[in-house]
Amino acid sequence: MAPPTPADAWLDLPVAERCQQFFAESGVAPRRMHMGDTVVRFVDVPAQRPTGERPWLLVHGYGGTLCDFARLVKHLDGQRRVLALDLPGFGESATVDERNSIDSHIAILREFVARTDAGPVHLVCHSLGGHVCLGAALTSPSYVASLTLIDTAGIFDTAEFPVDITKRKAGVNLGRMSTKRGRSLIEVTAGDQELLRRLVAHDSAVWTAVSSFRSNYRQEVAHVRTPTLVIWGMEDPLFPVEDALFLAENLPNAKTHIIDGAGHCPAETHPETVARLVENFVTSLAAPIPSPDGGVSP
Repeated sequence: MAPPTPADAWLDLPVAERCQQFFAESGVAPRRMHMGDTVVRFVDVPAQRPTGERPWLLVHGYGGTLCDFARLVKHLDGQRRVLALDLPGFGESATVDERNSIDSHIAILREFVARTDAGPVHLVCHSLGGHVCLGAALTSPSYVASLTLIDTAGIFDTAEFPVDITKRKAGVNLGRMSTKRGRSLIEVTAGDQELLRRLVAHDSAVWTAVSSFRSNYRQEVAHVRTPTLVIWGMEDPLFPVEDALFLAENLPNAKTHIIDGAGHCPAETHPETVARLVENFVTSLAAPIPSPDGGVSP
C-alpha cells in the first residue's frame, strides 16, 4: 500500500490521480447509473465488517468529485456500506440539459437512494453538496437518517455573498472571455435566467452555481428535523465560521464541531478527525437515552 499522502500534497493532486488512488485503496471500480437523460458515476463500497447499520452517502462540493472523499473513506471503520456519486455536471456525471439546479440535484439524490436500495442514509455533504443535502432533508426527510454538513453552502447572506464570491473566485464561460474581476455576472445580468443561459450555455457547473446563489435555506433551516452534525474549518476562506455558529443556533437537532487549522475542505485535510466525528455522531443516535430516574428510556 502506498504511504499516506500529506494534506497539502493531496489537495494539489490532479483529479485523475485522486480517483486512481481512491479506486485502488477501496478495491471497487466506478459504476454508471442511467436516470432518464442523465448518467451518474458512483461507487458502492461494501462494508468490511457488516453490522447491519444504515449506509453512508457522500456528496461532494462545487467543482469536486466523489474522489474528494478518498481519504475520508480510508479512515471510516468499515462497518457501513459507503456510497458516493458525482453530481451531474461534475466529475464524470453528465446530463443532456446543462441547466442543473439545486432542485434537480435533490431529485437525482432521491432517485439514486431509491435505486441503490440504500435509504435511509447517513448523508455526509460538503459545501455545495451540503446545500443539496439540506434541501433533501427539508423536502424528503424519510430517506435521510442523519445529516452531516461540512462547511456547507446554502445558508449565506443572499445580499452579499454571491456578488463577493463571483468577484473573487469566478471564471465564467463567455466563449473566449473569462470574467475574473470587475462587476460580477450576477450583478450584470441581475440574475436573469434567459440572459445567463445565453452567456453560460453548455456550462452546467455555472448553472449549478447560479442556482445555488438564488436558492437559499437560511430562513428554512429551523424546519430541519433530521439529526445534524455541523463540521467547519476555522480557517475557511470561503464560508466564514460564523455560518457554523448560525447553524448551531438555528438547527433544532444540531451538534457543531469547529476544526482548528482546517480550511474549506476538512474531510480532505483532516480525514481522521472528520471520520471520528461522523462515526461518533451516528453511534450516539442509536444510544439509549438516560431517564430522569437514572434508568434508561427504551
